[in-house]
Amino acid sequence: MYARQLQERNKALLLGKTTRSSDLIGQKPPSDVTKSSVIRILSWTTDNHTQWPEGTSIFDQCNLPNGNTCENYIDRKRLKESDVLFFHAQAINPRDLPQVRSPKQKWLFYEFEMPPQTWIQQESLDPIRNVFNLTSTIAFDSHIPILERHSQCYLSKGRLAKNTKMNVDYAEGKGHRVAWFVSHCDTQSRREKYAEALSKYIPVDIVGKCGNLTCGHKHKRGNCDETVINPNYKFYLSFENSLCQDYVTEKLWRLLMKPISAIPIVLGSVDYKKMLPEGTYLDIKDYSSPKMLADHLKLLDHDDTAFNTFIARKNAVYCLYPGNKTFQESRYHCQLCQYLHDHRDDVSAVRDVVNFWSTKSRCTDPREYYKGSFDL
Repeated sequence: MYARQLQERNKALLLGKTTRSSDLIGQKPPSDVTKSSVIRILSWTTDNHTQWPEGTSIFDQCNLPNGNTCENYIDRKRLKESDVLFFHAQAINPRDLPQVRSPKQKWLFYEFEMPPQTWIQQESLDPIRNVFNLTSTIAFDSHIPILERHSQCYLSKGRLAKNTKMNVDYAEGKGHRVAWFVSHCDTQSRREKYAEALSKYIPVDIVGKCGNLTCGHKHKRGNCDETVINPNYKFYLSFENSLCQDYVTEKLWRLLMKPISAIPIVLGSVDYKKMLPEGTYLDIKDYSSPKMLADHLKLLDHDDTAFNTFIARKNAVYCLYPGNKTFQESRYHCQLCQYLHDHRDDVSAVRDVVNFWSTKSRCTDPREYYKGSFDL
């Protein structure tokens, strides 16, 4: 009953993605209301995914204009004074929603993973379909896109010249085996099937939950890239677990932005050619079969000059976030707080968040993706 009432109330807000509050109710907010420079964010889901400390300290570091900041807390007793309720989608319990909701309060849907990894709940999602006002995901059509998951990379000519002059033999002591760090074994992308096929033609060492090799804590890789990949491997599988719009995870960025002497091999539903300089990665879509990819890897393995040129280019890459912003300028908590202040008078409603963040609307069927590259 409560969920139905929430949905009916939110239907009144469904006037598009964002609408000014004065347009919605036919009048401007009272002019005598004094706005606080602090926006209070209650993290409703209890998994503490963001790991933000309680209080304003992390937001104060953003140096927002006009002394604006935000406050994060997890005490549900402060529900009534909250301006924004922050819901991490994976941790949402449809039966655990606030029983009282202020019309001035915004509910924010946050998720850094794609739909196949989001909806892990074992019960109906109907109660949450139409209760959110804002979205924050890696998709660019979210109200607050998570820019930390997006980069545009360039080749530094100066760094490349320096790397070439150093004349390092990155191939020394390495065999032709391929490394793959992986913990999700059964995925929407069916990457495990491609890796299995590839392993018939070139050895693939699987590190983590899905293989028989280990390194680091199960949730933290630590310096495994340096201690395992650098001395032993020429190639690394950077395979995404989902074939979804805008989805590129840390698997690739970590290998590109560190001086790791292995060539990343990518599998994902993005146009890598628009994101990365030529000659810094290999894409499985550029090969008609896993065997053809393996044959190319073997050629690189036997040609140290070609391999070293590849690594010199890869290690000359630098990446910027959308708008040519640095990491510091793209910090998520700063983006969030700035947006909430800039749009604090806006009224918005999300039309069916389950459909907005669904595999059908965001992801590519693996059979379609692999056409011409692999018989799934």
